[in-house]
Amino acid sequence: MINKVGSYICENDMLKMGDRIVIGVSGGADSVCLFYVFLDLVKEYNLELFVVHVNHGIRGQEADKDEAFVKSLCKEHRVSFISVKKDVPKIAKLEGLSEEEAGRNVRYEAFYQCYLENACNKIAVAHNKNDNAETILFHLFRGSGIKGLSGIPPKRDSIIRPLLCVEREEIERYLEKKKIPYIIDRSNLEEDYTRNKIRHKVLSYAKDEINYGAVANITNSAAMLAEIQDFLNRTIKSAFGKIVEENEKDSQSYSLSIKDLTKEDIVIQKGIIRKTLMILSGGLKDIGSFHVQLILDLLEKQVGRRCDLPYGIEAIKEYEHIKIQRKETSDMEEVDQY
Repeated sequence: MINKVGSYICENDMLKMGDRIVIGVSGGADSVCLFYVFLDLVKEYNLELFVVHVNHGIRGQEADKDEAFVKSLCKEHRVSFISVKKDVPKIAKLEGLSEEEAGRNVRYEAFYQCYLENACNKIAVAHNKNDNAETILFHLFRGSGIKGLSGIPPKRDSIIRPLLCVEREEIERYLEKKKIPYIIDRSNLEEDYTRNKIRHKVLSYAKDEINYGAVANITNSAAMLAEIQDFLNRTIKSAFGKIVEENEKDSQSYSLSIKDLTKEDIVIQKGIIRKTLMILSGGLKDIGSFHVQLILDLLEKQVGRRCDLPYGIEAIKEYEHIKIQRKETSDMEEVDQY
């Protein structure tokens, strides 16, 4: 398994000589495996490792034992250890998030804090093939587009995921063979969280009753979709430069040439509009295909027609252009207008 992961790291250009790496270690099988993978690579790449453990304030004494376990592991192997404790249920309630989402935010905040304080250049997390398959199914059930169905990328910005090439069973077999201990988080066995339901009910059923290779098949399909998404991104970027103009006097306003836009395939049209909305909003969290279609519908409407969108954005039909812009603050209303 170590050779398989090592090859995957090389194929995806994850490591360079002298990298300083933050490793998220919960104490579970996946993160402990990731820890030992990096121990094997320390000399080969001259790595400096910093382990971050996050206590989510959910499981009381069990969580404290997890922290002690990871601390002991780091002490044994002389690796820097940083522990962060946060009250995730309280944070989730205050910010109106699920505990899953709040926990994820807390973890990455802790990783990036260590990253900055120790002049690191990589953050390694322990997502594996099963995590990827679960994420793909989650996005599928929520009605995601190709990007969401492309799965978890091997690397993104400073984040690397060396275990994405192996399934959870391979990880557990490796740890058992090497007699490496790890913590079993009982919350992962419960079905309070959506991801756990997908793991224990949907994906488990698919493997047992439909195809034992379901995890590999799902992630292989996602990899093909990722290639398609990469091609689309390049095509959309090229077309965007020809069709979309930023208002010289206002960086919060863009004009899309109707003549040039309608020459493109509908997939590219939607991609250009989505890209424009992402620039104006800073993200696409609350923007869906419905909003993109509202703008496309303006192409067939009279000059002067407009539609209101999330984040105080509006689209207006002009004679030769569709203008997409941020509304003036005084014109923005507190209620949703779509």
